[in-house]
Amino acid sequence: MRYWDRAATEVTKDNPDPDWTVGVLMAITDDGQIYIEDVVRERGGPLKIEQTVKATAELDRQRYGMTVTIGIEQDPGAAGKSDAANYVRLLQGFTVRVYPVSTNKVTRFGPFSAQAEAHNVHVRRADWNHAYLSILEKFPSPTAHDDDVDATSGAYNALMAMPVLRPRGAAAAAGPSDADYT
Repeated sequence: MRYWDRAATEVTKDNPDPDWTVGVLMAITDDGQIYIEDVVRERGGPLKIEQTVKATAELDRQRYGMTVTIGIEQDPGAAGKSDAANYVRLLQGFTVRVYPVSTNKVTRFGPFSAQAEAHNVHVRRADWNHAYLSILEKFPSPTAHDDDVDATSGAYNALMAMPVLRPRGAAAAAGPSDADYT
């Protein structure tokens, strides 16, 4: 599951630290181990964000095959519904699911946080680790960005609601190497 928490805000003189668009790629094994495979973080206007989401979907397809489901967070109200429908059209040919937001951020993050505390979360070693983990560690600070948190809880909660999918092929059977994860 690649779950997106989208923002469409550019860095400006008046807003030097806007929200991020974040796409978290997460997998859960049959024995309940959670793997954070990749995190994409981007800032930019609506067109740049659409391009990033589409390019990431294409890259995920190349890397992982057709099994990556794309989760799009739907904000409340008519504008949120319209925006989510636009992403479904943009990502035609991919498996896209829309997830309306209905509870507060702390409540949504609770189930994932419990798994992290139980040492059931593994994060692929990559250049995005520091930014990603520092945001998660600061939550729920009211002054910190929470885009990574929303994308993470969205991915986890969406995966938990999905029917069980079994990976196929020799690579899937081998599983990830512990050396690749923190």
